[in-house]
Amino acid sequence: MLARDFVGPLPVTPAGNRPILLMTDHFTKYDEVIPVKTPTAEECAEKIVEHVISL
Repeated sequence: MLARDFVGPLPVTPAGNRPILLMTDHFTKYDEVIPVKTPTAEECAEKIVEHVISL
């Protein structure tokens, strides 16, 4: 099971990111923290594919 949540708004980074996407794998207890520009479902799905799912 993969839990995910957006955290923020935080201070703006030099890359223009404000919120972060926090993802946790409940089986392995592995956490992934990814800066994002907008907290949308599309960006969440894109980051899951890029950072979690091995293609």
